[in-house]
Amino acid sequence: MVKTDEHMLKVKKQLIEQSAKVEEAEIRRKKALQVERKIEDDKRNKDALESISKWRKNPSLQKDREKEEELLSFSSAREKKGGVGRFCKREERKIQRRLSSKICQENCG
Repeated sequence: MVKTDEHMLKVKKQLIEQSAKVEEAEIRRKKALQVERKIEDDKRNKDALESISKWRKNPSLQKDREKEEELLSFSSAREKKGGVGRFCKREERKIQRRLSSKICQENCG
């Protein structure tokens, strides 16, 4: 069975339209995912800021804050002397992360 050129052009046009619809659907889906991720990130950031502000206002956690400040002042004093190496800085960052995670867990949980 031989198809005419007109029929083949119709078929080609239909295929092009279908592929365009699929691409548009993919683009819309990707944009929706990006918006959803941005909303989740904003919510996480807002929650983190709220937990930090609660931590600062809570007097029972002031002792932890004072300890953290002492640690930072100690490390800054060592930096001025030039005695802090790569290992010490790494350890200091670990301690800061632990303190902040404990605080967030206490306030969020």
